Amino acid sequence: MVTLHQSGDASIALLVAVIWTGLIHLALGVLGTFVLKRFPTSFSVGFFLGVLVVLANQNIILYASFHKYTQGSARANQVFASLGFVLFGVLTFMTLLLVHFKQEVVISPMDTIGNGDGDDDEINNSNAGGGVPGSTVVA
Repeated sequence: MVTLHQSGDASIALLVAVIWTGLIHLALGVLGTFVLKRFPTSFSVGFFLGVLVVLANQNIILYASFHKYTQGSARANQVFASLGFVLFGVLTFMTLLLVHFKQEVVISPMDTIGNGDGDDDEINNSNAGGGVPGSTVVA
């Protein structure tokens, strides 16, 4: 980026787009890691899917904007436009994968309490006697 600015090959629009794209995709990597590793709830995964769709659309817009852009170096504009198209494809593929495997990725908060098989009544019934061995609860 610095060499583009020093050599005069890049326009100001290209430099701003490069910086913005780099920062946004870095934030996307951090957000994706945080959501998928720490909080894979339905809301957070849905939020992450929305961010993926918006950024995929932003990348296709960057491709369309810089594909025939005449300011600055035509080669630098084409390279950035191609990068935008590749990023569009990667984010679209990631979105489709996440939508397809959403049921396997999403963990409800109640699944972490028990073993997730819905048979938590055995645990509750065994603790209902107050912890005294041999005591029973009559309902």
